[in-house]
Amino acid sequence: MNLKDQYESLMRKELQALGCNKQLTDNQLKKRDKRDSSITSQIQDYELSLLSNLFYSMTHRLFLQKPREVIKYQGFDDKGNLVGISNLERKIAKGDSLVPHLSKFVFVIDQARNNDPMLNEWSIHHFHIPSSDGNGAFVTRSNDLLFAIVTNEQLIFLDIQPHSDNTGTYEPWVDVQIIEKIEEHYPELLKPHYLGEGRLPFTAEQRQNLRARNCNTTIITTSGKEYRTLSCGSVAAGLPVNSIIKGDMAMNFIEGLSESASNSTVTLSFDDNHNLVAAC
Repeated sequence: MNLKDQYESLMRKELQALGCNKQLTDNQLKKRDKRDSSITSQIQDYELSLLSNLFYSMTHRLFLQKPREVIKYQGFDDKGNLVGISNLERKIAKGDSLVPHLSKFVFVIDQARNNDPMLNEWSIHHFHIPSSDGNGAFVTRSNDLLFAIVTNEQLIFLDIQPHSDNTGTYEPWVDVQIIEKIEEHYPELLKPHYLGEGRLPFTAEQRQNLRARNCNTTIITTSGKEYRTLSCGSVAAGLPVNSIIKGDMAMNFIEGLSESASNSTVTLSFDDNHNLVAAC
């Protein structure tokens, strides 16, 4: 099997292992790209590159399954979700999969339209915290969500806020008060990103409008302090910048291997962070 076929097979197998049961066919992928087929047909390895970008967009929303320490600041309010939070904490400590607590959009093929700009820009995950898991692949959806930062060793609780409502009067995804929980309780996480102060913060409506257009901005809290984004943001199409970078790096890695070694002597695999590696 040549390197590009190996790469495609690796991605599909990994997605299935992670819980994505939808087969990402080339025809499905092409339907997500609105460019004229006369243009895309001239792009080398177009379908493979598109699959690569979608794969890394999906894995960007996940994290290595392993036991982690739960970090909660003194006075953290579970807002009536003690059972759901306790259940999630047990899973975190044991290293159980937390994918069932994530958005169902994690594995949809149209990652550009159903992206997670809060994660892309602020590096903040959200988890459903129902009192019982239910019987599906995902836990029962809860109105209240836990917002948290995931590191290699820790899962850092920030806040619990309700899911956005139908009236549009509250959108947690642009609520800078969640960032301010970091500023108040975990300032060391923001210190490397500090840019200055005395800035005029965005309104929730302004940030929502920017997010709707996949625009990346700095973070300005109500105190006027300004920080760089905690993650790399989104590209204009909506995919995470990280996913495009990783996808391009993987394709460049394969091209480099193809020039220096016989395809038949190289075996590709992913490391824990889904970087593409090879053994000769």
